[in-house]
Amino acid sequence: RTLLGGLVSPGQHPMTWGTFMILGIPLGSWLSAWSRGTLEWWVPEGWELARRFCGGLFMGIGGTVAGGCNIGNSLTGVSIFSLNSLVATASILLGVTLAVRAFSSRDRVCPARAT
Repeated sequence: RTLLGGLVSPGQHPMTWGTFMILGIPLGSWLSAWSRGTLEWWVPEGWELARRFCGGLFMGIGGTVAGGCNIGNSLTGVSIFSLNSLVATASILLGVTLAVRAFSSRDRVCPARAT
């Protein structure tokens, strides 16, 4: 079911739509930027890199614990009144609210408030 699982498990084929999506998104992004002449490689510095890494890690853990992503839970699951999806969606909203409050301050403009 995953790229790594397909490589190490003898009955699974590694080339699924998910494999092509994992490979195609970065490749397509690179080709688009290259064709427009805007290709630039940079790495965020210090705490910003750590913050982004932790954010991605928490999203992966959350998606695994919730049994799917925000779209699957909030749009599909809530529409059929799935208890798991209702709890997951409420948790997503709470987490976003706490994150916005934690990372926004009076001297720094939060993108969610910049209107």
